[in-house]
Amino acid sequence: MKPFKNLSISSFYFFASTLIFIPLLAYAARFDIKNNCNITIWATAVPGGGKQINPGGTWILEVTRGNGHIWA
Repeated sequence: MKPFKNLSISSFYFFASTLIFIPLLAYAARFDIKNNCNITIWATAVPGGGKQINPGGTWILEVTRGNGHIWA
C-alpha cells in the first residue's frame, strides 16, 4: 500500500511543478535585436513600441507566440 502513497505524492509534485512552468511558456518568442550599423537606428515593434538602438546596442523583445511585427 505504501507504493501507491508515494506515487500520489510524486504525481502531486509533478503536476505542481508543471503548473508553475506553464506561465513561462506563454512568452515563447524572444527577439534579440542588435544594431550592427555605425549609426543609431530606431526599431519599432507591435506590441512593444519603439526604441532607439545605438551602434552595438541590443533590444530584447519578448512577445506571445504567433504575435508581433518588427521594423528597423
